[in-house]
Amino acid sequence: METSIRKQKREKETISEMRNKYTALFERNLHCIYVHDFEGRFIDANDATLSLLGYKREEIDNLSIFSLIHEDQLPIALATIKEIMGSGSQRQLTEYKVRNKNGDYVWIKTDGGLIYREGKPYAIQGVACDITNRKSTAAALEESERNYKELVQSVNSIILKLDTKGNVKFINNFSLEFFGYTENEIIGKNVIGTIVPKTESSGRDLAAIIRDLGLHPERYINNENENMRKNGQRVWIAWTNKGIQDEVGNILEILCVGNDITERKETEKALRESEEKFRTLAESAPAAIVIVRGEQFLYVNPAFGSILGFTKEEALAMRCWELVHPDMQALVKERELARQRGESVPDRYEIKALTKEGQARWIDLAAALINYGGQTATLALAYDITESKRARNSLQAREQELKDKRHELEEMNSALRILLKKREEDKVELEEKIQFNTKQLIEPYLDNLKRTPLSPRQTSLLDIIKANLEEIISPFARNFSSTKYKLSPQEIKVASLIRQGKTTKNIADLMSLSPRTIDFHRTKIRQKLGLKNKTDSLQSYLLSLK
Repeated sequence: METSIRKQKREKETISEMRNKYTALFERNLHCIYVHDFEGRFIDANDATLSLLGYKREEIDNLSIFSLIHEDQLPIALATIKEIMGSGSQRQLTEYKVRNKNGDYVWIKTDGGLIYREGKPYAIQGVACDITNRKSTAAALEESERNYKELVQSVNSIILKLDTKGNVKFINNFSLEFFGYTENEIIGKNVIGTIVPKTESSGRDLAAIIRDLGLHPERYINNENENMRKNGQRVWIAWTNKGIQDEVGNILEILCVGNDITERKETEKALRESEEKFRTLAESAPAAIVIVRGEQFLYVNPAFGSILGFTKEEALAMRCWELVHPDMQALVKERELARQRGESVPDRYEIKALTKEGQARWIDLAAALINYGGQTATLALAYDITESKRARNSLQAREQELKDKRHELEEMNSALRILLKKREEDKVELEEKIQFNTKQLIEPYLDNLKRTPLSPRQTSLLDIIKANLEEIISPFARNFSSTKYKLSPQEIKVASLIRQGKTTKNIADLMSLSPRTIDFHRTKIRQKLGLKNKTDSLQSYLLSLK
């Protein structure tokens, strides 16, 4: 009996000791520990929980965890409680966005399990830690990463990441659009053969450069090379390359940022070609070509010496005014200096120059400002017009003579136009008289005749006479009498009757011809009018002619 009492005492002491340990662990734990029933109502919470949520202990009796958890996460909370009630604990930690007493949200990560009373589950105990700072940092990192990606994707520059062998690991949207590829077509592919040709147009080995770039990106911090679009078009890109290293200095990848300089390259090429063409043209041109800055010659072509007798060396050593006749030196000097200052002066005029032997020569001078060696200069073309100037007076006299004759011709043309206008007016007046006389002097008698007893044939002939009179004074008759259709008189009669709706038999009876002859005339008329399709109505076509 004594042994049993002693055992019970030890068990009570053990239970008390465990309760004290639990209480100490519950109250002094730095993590949040809380207990709630199966409906979510708080039963107890330690100081860490109260501090995080901002409530006093007496206030939590009226709180439910469901009123604190963000509404978007309530389904997760309900599912987790259901899982704990079914299995005794939750399989994995859950994260909740929880509102504190001040209305601010904090993030917690929780684990939970059933607790028992007298052997039966009666509540759920949860353990949580505050992860708000971690969430804020993660959100900031996500925002930073999102901003970086948006920047990379929206910038109007080519951005690539390559591995050390030149395979594409990343390419932005601008690059895809610029080179004409889709992401699936380029990611993982080597730049050689896709956006970089093996050999540049100049012969440079670009494949070797890409291999060296992967090993020594510091050699290619700034590099210009020819690239290639999907359609084969060659373009020039100015690249800025940077090697991305790991913590021990090994090259992991190459970041490449490029800008299209094709237009600049083409401009430079065109400038070189233009300079070469200028030299070729200037050296072979029959006109003197000079470039002047200030008072000094910067360039003279061979024709300059042929016209004025000075060598290139002599010209470059003298002032340009010394070539001008004293009568015109002041004018030429004033204009040239004004031109170089950007003032408006004539760009073409004649000057009197002096040869090396002192002979006067007339020069037709055309000048314009150019950029030469990065500075403003004057480019001038000079033609020797001495001989042509002598002939100018006789040409001017001849031009005056032609001018006088032209004036006479204009007066004659004016008189002719007046005559033609009068002729046209007479023609219109004649047509009007014909129409008037026909209406007044002929048609009344035809109408009277029609009211007299006539045979059917006479009536038909009378109708034809009246219709033909109308045709004679109508545009249709004039059109058919012209040379446009080249119808014979007989064909004109047949065409007029067809236009009136007469059949082949009617026309044959009226014209005392056989139907076969009328059909022959019909065929010839269709040919001359260009009616090749047999389904086209000849009568409709004739009616359409005005």
